[in-house]
Amino acid sequence: MPSRRAHKNSHHGCQRCKSKRVKCDQQQPRCQRCERHNADCIYRHLLTNWDPFQRPSNVPIQPRLLFDEQQQQQQQQGFPQLPPATDTPGTGTPTLPSQAYMASPTYVASSTTLNLDFPGWSQPERFYVHHFVNHLAVNNLAPILDSEIRPLLTQTIIDNIDVYPFVRHALVSFSALHLASERVGSSSQHLVTALHHKDTAIAGFRPFLSDQLQPQQCEAAVAASVVLVACTFAIPIADHAKTTGVDHLDLLSQVAGLFQGLIALLRLGRGSTPILEAMKTSNVRRSVAVTHRVEVAWPEAGSSIQRAITAIEALDESDAPALSRKTILHSGASLLHRLMQRVAVDEGSYVAVCMWLGRVDPSYGDMLRARDPLALVIMGHYAASRQGITAWWAKGWPQETLNAIAGVLQGQQQYLDLLDWCVTSVNLSPT
Repeated sequence: MPSRRAHKNSHHGCQRCKSKRVKCDQQQPRCQRCERHNADCIYRHLLTNWDPFQRPSNVPIQPRLLFDEQQQQQQQQGFPQLPPATDTPGTGTPTLPSQAYMASPTYVASSTTLNLDFPGWSQPERFYVHHFVNHLAVNNLAPILDSEIRPLLTQTIIDNIDVYPFVRHALVSFSALHLASERVGSSSQHLVTALHHKDTAIAGFRPFLSDQLQPQQCEAAVAASVVLVACTFAIPIADHAKTTGVDHLDLLSQVAGLFQGLIALLRLGRGSTPILEAMKTSNVRRSVAVTHRVEVAWPEAGSSIQRAITAIEALDESDAPALSRKTILHSGASLLHRLMQRVAVDEGSYVAVCMWLGRVDPSYGDMLRARDPLALVIMGHYAASRQGITAWWAKGWPQETLNAIAGVLQGQQQYLDLLDWCVTSVNLSPT
């Protein structure tokens, strides 16, 4: 029998090709696949003491969290080793740990879908990623509502989690926020971790976006954007003791910026991968009937925001700043009104209403930070339209938003009157 054709040993392929489970030509400094996608090409065996032929369990894990030594020791002590998978004899069915262990703050089920023994990952990072894979990649827990897009998002995250650090940091933040939201008396450790990793994700995300992205690279950025949006929504829910001092309306301006970045990435990607194709507006509209039908009195919502539009149309246009303000407010309110009207007659997508923040003028976020009263009135209508969402990270968000808006507008009755429907629809006391 003739000998096999000579080939390169695939054990030493680059990190990106390994995560995609594709053949790597092992060219250096960058393989042809990474060169084609303009992606970072990292060969682990050239950077660390990682041995590709060694069992993953024997690879030393180096903690990387940016805490001082004492905090790091405390954090490591709080995260036990992940429980091993065991099978019930004769069935092949995994046996769950004890109920007492499952009830503990540090419990996660064992994973068979993702190898978490990545060199350089800390134990807390593996813990939180493990928690996402086994507990949060399901309806009402995942960082996206659409049941058709959710599996694609999860797969995209898994494919890129060890390729782009900002994807991992975003996911760690999301999982830590979930655990903080569930543990009223012991949430501080999870909350500190969540905020640290959220900041780290954004810090790593911005330089990545400054490069000229290829469409294929957009999927990692889209996945991180979706997770970071959910993280930003979740911060008030996870902060039981209100220790962060985070302003709810400032968070909303962050959400607006993240949504706008997400829309820009979807346009850049042009539907070139499954997740980008699924998230295109046309496909989102077709899938809404099988995802979420939030019970909102849409005709009344439309009438209420029309009152706000009428107030905007009466604004002064005497100088350039006044005209710019009026234009931005009118454009945003009119778009939200059209989206609500389409949902009211079953011709539009509720998901499109949720994505409204990504389609407003970027200056709208600045107006929120400046507490422009009519910008807050529009935001109140957007918040009220999101009532009924059962995702944990959006729990109580409409009420919190309207409470914050009412506090800012206290004493300005002409604007509070424009929020009557919003306040009533989320069962708040009249303003």
